[in-house]
Amino acid sequence: VETDGGMMMPRPDAFIPTGTGTSPGTGELVFSEVHYDPHFGLSDGDAEWLEIYNVTNRTLSLEDCTLSDGTDSVALGEILMEAGTYALFARNPDASVNGGLNAVGIFPFALNNLSDALELKCGVTVIDRLAYDLDEGFPRTKGFSASLSPNHLNAVDNDDPNNWCYPRRVYLEDPIQWGTPGGPNTQCDEIVDQCRLQSPVTLPNAALDLAGEYRDAVDIFGRVRKDTLTDRTTGNDAPGLV
Repeated sequence: VETDGGMMMPRPDAFIPTGTGTSPGTGELVFSEVHYDPHFGLSDGDAEWLEIYNVTNRTLSLEDCTLSDGTDSVALGEILMEAGTYALFARNPDASVNGGLNAVGIFPFALNNLSDALELKCGVTVIDRLAYDLDEGFPRTKGFSASLSPNHLNAVDNDDPNNWCYPRRVYLEDPIQWGTPGGPNTQCDEIVDQCRLQSPVTLPNAALDLAGEYRDAVDIFGRVRKDTLTDRTTGNDAPGLV
């Protein structure tokens, strides 16, 4: 057993059910993805969203559960989550302004772009807490969600900012937004098809007038290619990812 902000949590490598029937227990639902800075023309008040994941092999009911950020909370209502599925919650139910999302529920509070603390509680039991803080290493997102690695989908590992990253999938083309709302998260680390140092390839470099001496500032350029990621347009794609 490990701890999560004072809560007792089952070890992620040997999950032991903490609830019974359809009632969630501590750590059986986890925050798995958060979009706190939609950007590029989408309004935070309309297009923010968060996602929770059912880590168990049981169907769980959210009827007695609430979401909170410490300033406001919302009852989730009669929602059933099948084993191993994701539930998406949005600020606005209108798909024309929320980024085309089909959410199962709505939350009233804002997601701070720099740091915030989220809590999922069912009855008197705290199921999971997530405190994200960009200064502690969580992704600095603009148009990207913060996505929990599929290898760390548990209430212990989602406390560690090193287990969060930028998603590798686009869910809205215009304005472009990256994430997997309501679906499986993409891997944080991927093998690329090509990675090449462009310039300079040697130091010192007379052609570029670079002495390459100690403490010199040198701009280094490279090229990365990944099918479906960097070949979306004729320009430079996937800023922030590669």
